[in-house]
Amino acid sequence: MRRLLLAAALALAATPAAGADLATLSCPADSVTEAQRAAIAEAMRNRQPDHPGVRPLDEALAACAQRLGWSAETADIAKRYHGAMFNIAIMRRRLVAAGVALGALERLLLADEALIGAVHTDRQQAEMNRFVEANTPFLLRLLEGRAGDTQTMIGQFSGYVAAAEKLRREFIAG
Repeated sequence: MRRLLLAAALALAATPAAGADLATLSCPADSVTEAQRAAIAEAMRNRQPDHPGVRPLDEALAACAQRLGWSAETADIAKRYHGAMFNIAIMRRRLVAAGVALGALERLLLADEALIGAVHTDRQQAEMNRFVEANTPFLLRLLEGRAGDTQTMIGQFSGYVAAAEKLRREFIAG
């Protein structure tokens, strides 16, 4: 019996801390103001995760990781997730203000398992191209009459939605 308990304890100790409770993913965002979110979004969009503007998120992540027992890997996933989500929020506001209805696009993106699975891999561009080809009629209607910068933002928004979903899954899967 003691050996069984010891083996179970050792197995639990060897289990990585990644695979966090989804309910805790919002922890760092709860400590960041809207102005800080905008600065974080810009730095992450420019691929500058160590930019001083990201410091409030890093501080919140450290506090959450300590309180919730997150591994460094889990905290990194949460950081990239929030960078994506802050960009999604900003882009959503701008696109909705421009009259773009995003619900159907988001549903298509989130339903595309191959696309989400390819995020941050060498297959990502090929899968996005396949997504565009498979949904060309819908996308043409969505983009019709839109300015070039709005079309570009719709493309960026799509990438962030797919990335955030993959990161959300990684956060809970570990």
